[in-house]
Amino acid sequence: MGEKPVKLWRRLIIPVALLSIVAAACGDDDDDAPAAEGTTTAPAADETTTTAAAATTTAATTAPSADAPTTTAAPELVLDEPVSIIGLYEDTGESPAAQPYFAAGAQMAIDEINAAGGIGGQEVSYERIAAGLAADAAVQSTLEAIDAAPTVIIGLPSSGQVIAAAPEIAKAEIPAILFSAAPQAFLDYEGEGGVGNEWVFIYRPRNTAIAAQQVAFVNDEFAPTKVALLCVNNPFGTASCDVMETELEALGIEVTTRETNEFDATDMTTQVLAIQNGDPDLILNVNFPNPITVFANQLIENGVTIPHVDGASAGFAFLAGNLTDEARDLLYGVEDCLPTLQNEEWSAKYEDEFGGPPNYAAAETYDAIYIIKAAIERAGSTDPAAVRDALAETSHEGICTTYETDEGNGLHHSAIVVDYEGGTINIIKELSF
Repeated sequence: MGEKPVKLWRRLIIPVALLSIVAAACGDDDDDAPAAEGTTTAPAADETTTTAAAATTTAATTAPSADAPTTTAAPELVLDEPVSIIGLYEDTGESPAAQPYFAAGAQMAIDEINAAGGIGGQEVSYERIAAGLAADAAVQSTLEAIDAAPTVIIGLPSSGQVIAAAPEIAKAEIPAILFSAAPQAFLDYEGEGGVGNEWVFIYRPRNTAIAAQQVAFVNDEFAPTKVALLCVNNPFGTASCDVMETELEALGIEVTTRETNEFDATDMTTQVLAIQNGDPDLILNVNFPNPITVFANQLIENGVTIPHVDGASAGFAFLAGNLTDEARDLLYGVEDCLPTLQNEEWSAKYEDEFGGPPNYAAAETYDAIYIIKAAIERAGSTDPAAVRDALAETSHEGICTTYETDEGNGLHHSAIVVDYEGGTINIIKELSF
């Protein structure tokens, strides 16, 4: 199979530290403006410095700076009791799939808000419940959160978690910002199995929108005639690969094979050999970080040296530091944002606090806490229906992106295509939808 083709974009090289992690997360969602360009570089394992240069985002309605949050709520809100927020996500060491970014980003925002006087003159009461990736475990964690009667729930990074738990959230009538962007979780989903409801807001880009953009990107960048698909066996993988297959066929690109794997797969030999037998020009991969790492390395072991374009989990796989150099250089990802380049000041503060640079998950979770703060201040109370209505009118310029609530209660409408060639994160193209 052929070598990786020369790319159409050139990059600005900007070094930044990387954090080795036990990686796992779920992936999930062109404008006419020129693409922003930039690069994040991996140093030696003992380095934790950040020197990325990038413009710092500015506050809009309620967006914080790296030094202190700002709001425009008026008149000043006075609450009689604390705001209660419960986060549903794991932290490092709580399972083989756990990683630190969700918990760290949320804690950073909570600490800042409380240090500045809280919300409505009250400190925010924050609790994190370790929600496992399995659907039944996610439901149990969600029910535990509901029993505590919080003001808002955030979390659930996996599509299976969100689809299983969203009906419970609707019954409880507690507003929730959830992290995985399966199409069934959006309020405007019209297919079978939809669980979207007025209480659930999704703060990640839509899986299906990203899938379509991935196909458009590879068609423009590589002009392949034959493409193989690899899809994790859950709603995220199925829905995304369905879109990819339709888009590829519309472009006249042959789908040589469509393979599946489980989210906790540790051997991808069967999938690698099946893909190899189809002799594709390129692979589109919808997966979790750990299988991405195994798959990327086993491709090289079997002499398959073609590019593969993955979702946001590619960045987790890269940060884990377990990819061989050759496997890393053939890997592309579509990430929600890259805070080390998009907000240097905030990223440096995060790194000082947590010992390594942030990724999109840290920035988004941080942003979610400030979105909640702004919604409560606009609502003028912690009444669940009032907070829900305020979330439905979100317009917030955060660290990761500018969040705007759409008709499906989706908040995030952009992403970036990156590669990791030479041990750096290289921004290739910005996407919006």
